[in-house]
Amino acid sequence: MRYLFARRRLSIYLLLAACVGIAYIADCIVFAQETKSTLAQAHQRAVFYSLSLESTLARYESLPKVISFEKKMSVLLDNPGDAVAQQAANQYLRAVQVTTGSRVAYLIDADGLTLASSNWDKPDTFVGQNYTFRPYFRDALQFGQGRFYGLGTTSHEAGYFLATSIRTQAGTRGVIVVKISLSEFESALSQSSDTVMLLDSGGIIFLSSVPAWRYHTLVALSAQKRAAVNRNRQYGKNPLDPLEGVVLDNTLPQTLDLALPGQPKRTLLTEYVPVGPLGWKLAIFVDPQRDRQLSRVVGIGVGFVAAFVAALFMVRNQQRKRYEERRRAKNELDQAHAELETRIALRTTDLTEKIAALDRAQHILRETRDSAVQAGKLAVLGQMAAGITHELSQPLTALTTLSDNTVHLVKRGELEEVSKNVFLISKLAARMGNIVSSIKAFSRKDNVGREPVNVSNSIHQALMLVEPRRKQVAAKVQLVRTSSEALAWGNSIRLEQVLVNLLRNGLDAAADQPGSVLSVTVQVQEKHVHIIVRDQGPGISDAVRQHLFEPFFTTKPTGQGIGLGLAISLAIIEEMRGQLQIGNAPDRGTEATIILEHV
Repeated sequence: MRYLFARRRLSIYLLLAACVGIAYIADCIVFAQETKSTLAQAHQRAVFYSLSLESTLARYESLPKVISFEKKMSVLLDNPGDAVAQQAANQYLRAVQVTTGSRVAYLIDADGLTLASSNWDKPDTFVGQNYTFRPYFRDALQFGQGRFYGLGTTSHEAGYFLATSIRTQAGTRGVIVVKISLSEFESALSQSSDTVMLLDSGGIIFLSSVPAWRYHTLVALSAQKRAAVNRNRQYGKNPLDPLEGVVLDNTLPQTLDLALPGQPKRTLLTEYVPVGPLGWKLAIFVDPQRDRQLSRVVGIGVGFVAAFVAALFMVRNQQRKRYEERRRAKNELDQAHAELETRIALRTTDLTEKIAALDRAQHILRETRDSAVQAGKLAVLGQMAAGITHELSQPLTALTTLSDNTVHLVKRGELEEVSKNVFLISKLAARMGNIVSSIKAFSRKDNVGREPVNVSNSIHQALMLVEPRRKQVAAKVQLVRTSSEALAWGNSIRLEQVLVNLLRNGLDAAADQPGSVLSVTVQVQEKHVHIIVRDQGPGISDAVRQHLFEPFFTTKPTGQGIGLGLAISLAIIEEMRGQLQIGNAPDRGTEATIILEHV
């Protein structure tokens, strides 16, 4: 009896030890998982903050270059002693600063002397200050562009400096600088629930949700780095001491023993995200204490559950038959699960093969569509061949006549008339070259990628290609451009092909109406560019409208079209992520509208 009692007590002790071990393992697993999840969430928030900051910096990236195009800047650089030119530059910079919300904008000559500034009438004006020691000035002169973050030596306010070089027509060089403040971004960090800091490439904290951490370091500063910072006066006279609780090393620490405002010192985990073009890093701190508390609660709960299960096992130790049945059921379930996994694997293989076949079919479809587009170009060129031949034959006849006349004029010594004839021959040759170049550019097999396209240039190229047909039908072309320099995403050669198809359709519709007007309008509406081609023909009937974009459908007489123009045009525009709409004009005629994304 005593032996049995001792054995039972030993079993209880072993079970309790096992429960404690299970609780400890559960604690470790849950803590690891929760910490990993917390760090992943912190990384997502850090990425959000970094994207917000990069958006702020990118908004002002091109501002110095825009200012450099202002004539007042070049005038002042060429005439630095002209008070009127200086005042004009000051006022222009003030207007730019107020409009864009930047901190200050100023003009520096090649010697580093500030000639004009948006704060010329302030006590801390930059006019007359020399900034040759600033890296952004040297980088702009040497590389064309400079960026820098630091404390202002005149205003003592931190800011992000963007600089670009400028060269006048007289050859005078200078630098346009725009300073923007990141105080709003830092204020937003302070109001968030996260503890965040921004580090420069040397590990120096220059922005933080905890203001007291500003201008401290997380890594050991080399003598070279410290000398460069002092030489550039990047952070003024701040000593750049290590942050309290940081053990300096040459790498950024992953854990820090820091005291947050109003809290005791504790170990914080750190997540870093790169941000900006200057090698900055955004650090976000995570307190693992909550994860530790949660893991302990889960571990204790798991321990109690394990103890309960152990007690239940001891009570039901005699019910082995039922246990065996459960084990057999589990084996059967595992077998069914294995069979299900096998079926899933087979189904996955089948789907993979079908996807591969679909990809091959799509590849063949793209190649077929590209071949159809190229064939459409050649078909259009074939239809225009007679008109193009006429356009080339006239200059060739004139060239022959002028060449014969020039030979006789040379024999008679009339050099002035010879010069006039040679000038006319040159103009005729240039005209023929333009016609041939347009045809070559239109007919070549182009790259189908999207790029910014000057809509006006594409329209002019298309009009040049259909010019013989326009003369043949005695029609007029009216350009109505509300935006002459509109840029759209697409492909210039393929856009010209679509325009040629639409223009030829409009000219064909006006073939029986001499003096008819074909109008081309360019409009920029919000985020899209609209190109509208309108003719004064009979319009489109309801029966024809239903089949407009069907391949090989045409209303033209036999021999004048194969019915692929609009089908190919629709495919081209949709490939450029645009729309092609064709309908009747409000008064009369047909109106075709191309809608492309605005750059």
